[in-house]
Amino acid sequence: MRKRPITVTVDPNLLDYAEAKVASGEAKSVSSVVNDALAQQAARDRAATAAWRKAVERAKADPEAYELGRRRAARLMEILNGG
Repeated sequence: MRKRPITVTVDPNLLDYAEAKVASGEAKSVSSVVNDALAQQAARDRAATAAWRKAVERAKADPEAYELGRRRAARLMEILNGG
């Protein structure tokens, strides 16, 4: 896939970090540091989603556990919504 240029605004300390990685030879460019960080976050997000789906499937296999989890989640939503 062809990379596309974008413009982003980052915190100064994060830019310092990325530039230090380039200066030390740990990274080819600031763009590569940002690209790697986004790739790592995407991988973490995919892993978390897969783990969540697996947990839901395990819970569905046990109706009692599923119902307990459903009630707890409903109560947490109440609390989060001020209830």
